[in-house]
Amino acid sequence: MIPKILIVDDARLTRLIIKNILIQAGFNIVGEAVNGREAIDMTRQLKPDVVTVDLTMPEMNGMESIQGILEAHAKARILIVTALGGQKLLQEDAKKAGALGMINKPFKPTELLGAIDSLMKYETPKPAESLIAPSSEIPSAFIKSQPIPLSEEQIENLMEVANIGSGNAASQISELIHERCLISLPQVAYSDFKTIEEIMNLNDSYVAALHIKIMEDIPADILVAIKRSYAHFIVKHLTKGSVDTSVSDLTFTAQFTLKQMGELMTRAFSKAINEFLLTDSTYKLPEIILDTWTTTTDFIYKKLTRPDELQMIVHCAFSNPEKNYDGKFVYILNQYAQKTILDRIELLLDR
Repeated sequence: MIPKILIVDDARLTRLIIKNILIQAGFNIVGEAVNGREAIDMTRQLKPDVVTVDLTMPEMNGMESIQGILEAHAKARILIVTALGGQKLLQEDAKKAGALGMINKPFKPTELLGAIDSLMKYETPKPAESLIAPSSEIPSAFIKSQPIPLSEEQIENLMEVANIGSGNAASQISELIHERCLISLPQVAYSDFKTIEEIMNLNDSYVAALHIKIMEDIPADILVAIKRSYAHFIVKHLTKGSVDTSVSDLTFTAQFTLKQMGELMTRAFSKAINEFLLTDSTYKLPEIILDTWTTTTDFIYKKLTRPDELQMIVHCAFSNPEKNYDGKFVYILNQYAQKTILDRIELLLDR
């Protein structure tokens, strides 16, 4: 009998990629859901053999939905497909909750098919009661501050690219400090760069740690803004307390530690985007600026070719469930960067 599969992901692009791979392999796609609540309802109605579930979704995230899916259909086998899949602690949580497998975005067709094949060989375990932090702990919104020249579908695709890159970078943070690192749903706004502080609601309690050129041939800037308290927290963790972080300013050794973290995040981010967009672009190591957010934005503003142009700003937050730390990814995509990424997505879907 051909397994029935329900696809659960808020990003249409990812749903379409999963659907195309599985249909070509002969699977029966019985439905698509965009959040955990829909997934539970559709599972109850459709009784799928396999449910692929994203973690970062609106209304009810993937981890929250696992128990409800299994209550709706105890024989359902759950495969988590997420940009956060590189985190061992998250994998352990998913297994305890009742998921049988997890793969990371971006994934190769063979990885997806192999994971589903493995799922069909196992019995579904009883879900645990303890789940990760609900999605409501990391707020999300969809902001449109100006008339948007792109379609809703194109904007959603750009947001999914940001989600995948951020998820892999967040996984790198998780592996470094041995704690789960979650990301919120991306938000988007069209604006000139000078209003970014208003859009992001940032202030000088943040210190911008990274300024990344996303890819050599895609003129997009990424800023990673982290709170000064988190900078102290992560340096203390990585150096096992050997560096004094009690002073207000970070020492040279502390700054060097953060730069190393930034380089690892850059590699993880760029590797994910290259794999997803089927490119082979060389990334640039981040330009690190450890200063107030205002000083940093002024510096980046001067480096932009045409800073007063209307630009797309995509941003999302990252934190652990306990909120011991938090920060924000900020993507600045000019018109050429948007077109370059969207052209690659079209080629991806036409494969």
